[in-house]
Amino acid sequence: MTDFESISPPFENAADTRTIVQLPCGMFVFTEQYLFSESIALNQLSPELVVCEHSGGVLKDFGHGIYGFIPTDGFTGEIHLRCMVEGVVIGVDCHLIHRVHRHVPEQFSRINSQKPTFSYSILSDHSVFISKRQFADALGVPVSVSDHLRIMTVSSPSLGYTVKQTAQYCVVMQDYADRGITPRRCILDVSLFNVTQKTLIQQRLVVDVTLFSTVIPQRLLFPSSASRCTFEQRQLLENTDQLASPILFVEALYSLVQGAIFEPQPSGAFEINYANLVGKVPDLLLYNISDAVDMVGVGVAIPGENDSNIARLSHTMKKWCAIEINKSDLRSAIATPNVDGDTVNLDYSDRLAVQKSCTDIFRLTIPNNGTGREKISVRPSYSCESDALLSFELIFMPNLVYQNCVKRQEENHWQVCRREIEQLVSQRTSKKIRDVDLSCHQALITANSTNFCSVWTSESADQISLNLTVSFDDGSIGFSSITI
Repeated sequence: MTDFESISPPFENAADTRTIVQLPCGMFVFTEQYLFSESIALNQLSPELVVCEHSGGVLKDFGHGIYGFIPTDGFTGEIHLRCMVEGVVIGVDCHLIHRVHRHVPEQFSRINSQKPTFSYSILSDHSVFISKRQFADALGVPVSVSDHLRIMTVSSPSLGYTVKQTAQYCVVMQDYADRGITPRRCILDVSLFNVTQKTLIQQRLVVDVTLFSTVIPQRLLFPSSASRCTFEQRQLLENTDQLASPILFVEALYSLVQGAIFEPQPSGAFEINYANLVGKVPDLLLYNISDAVDMVGVGVAIPGENDSNIARLSHTMKKWCAIEINKSDLRSAIATPNVDGDTVNLDYSDRLAVQKSCTDIFRLTIPNNGTGREKISVRPSYSCESDALLSFELIFMPNLVYQNCVKRQEENHWQVCRREIEQLVSQRTSKKIRDVDLSCHQALITANSTNFCSVWTSESADQISLNLTVSFDDGSIGFSSITI
């Protein structure tokens, strides 16, 4: 018996890989690495929430950075996802059919998948997210009319489910107390109101929460120094309670990166050679799960380095944008008579790191595990510590690339939408924003109108950091920063 059978050439380098496959049943399986390849804006930051608000199929967040998608009839091949990172929403267009360029072995054709009747998202905690547009599509309302609809009521007669709703979406949650008796399908009674025509549309929908019940996600860890990795049966079968079978065995394992099927050794373990791939190409493993009679499930795993190395890598990646404050901006913000801006000190918590450059710029950073909300107090150098002059709110934005703020970009000229920036910052603070003033140490900023401004650079650049001075309705001032 051979260790593996090659069915397609391996990836030659990391640029060749998109960790996405389509099973013979039609289900797509992809990882967050695929999302990163589709969106520069995510900047390699893992989203806490991913939902699909449009029609086309059912999205499933398995956790572990693994996602599944089962298309409905008439699927065009593209979906639009909304990814949330620390309260900030980034839209990601996914071209699923065009990105799949790996043939999945026929061994996986024995897994069936029911076609969904309408579109929704199943979150990692098993909650179901349904947008207004998805409701409209399920009720046969044209897209042109859906903007005029409002969700009136969504209720469920099914035992074990609770429904929460807004005017734009609803979330169906399983009651933890009733988990043992939760039915496999949830019935929803939906009422939509057409604001223009003053008509009410009502219908009963059925949500199938078991569409992905045969898919078992895993996170497999191995030492970073290992060139050959061994995966035991017990590792691969850790989270298989939902299959409800006393006998389970992994028959074969498929490596997306190596394009090969691996067969078990006499001990039942699988050994994969990652000598030339560790640290370069993220792999996606698929494996058959059998009950000794038939194939009852498919495992999906992302092998990665062990916890210590994951912690090291996450430490090197900055989660929050650094905030840079020019001393002149501080003087303008203080705007208090009889206080010299050159003689002020900053008071701040131990969570905040402050560096002062020779150009009188304060650079403020926080650790990755911070909440992103801090304050600094400015006081004269001659006053006592209790005499804080003024406090400023620090609004740390996730270290994303905010492309939506850029409306036009040329070699040395960027046209930026101020309103987009204001809306982004408003997602990170509970205060009402009156105005946002932009500055940049790398460029000159000129105002075109109340909504747009121009950023002029002396040299062409792929990205630029903008420093923000935020004025709130209550008269207070804050500082923030974003990358565009």
